[in-house]
Amino acid sequence: MYDPRNVVSFGFPLDDFTFTYNLAAGTVLADVGKALSIDPTGASKMKLAGDGDTIRGRLTTFEDRTQQGAGLKGAVQRRFKEKLPAAAAHGIVPGDSVVGAGGGLVKKAAGANNTLVVEAGADFVVVELL
Repeated sequence: MYDPRNVVSFGFPLDDFTFTYNLAAGTVLADVGKALSIDPTGASKMKLAGDGDTIRGRLTTFEDRTQQGAGLKGAVQRRFKEKLPAAAAHGIVPGDSVVGAGGGLVKKAAGANNTLVVEAGADFVVVELL
């Protein structure tokens, strides 16, 4: 619940850094909010972050345009301070960095990278990707 007396730790999309991308086959509406990485199989294409993948964005919208011959599309936040779903028993704490855990989930990175965890819950972490 929102309380104006407290810090708001997520919900900062930084709209200047949200762009439309092609999405890998298998991406669905339920994947909105998950971590993404670059998909090297096509131009301007993202996929759900796989195990150990560098996080390059967060899926914010999803459109299936296959009936129009245009494939799967989505808006991707390239810079943000938002919740990302984390693997069960993730052990991530504030100050850690994250990488893909598979299926768009995140796990603790072996070392620091361009992500910063500022809050951790049972099945999510709040990540700054700046």
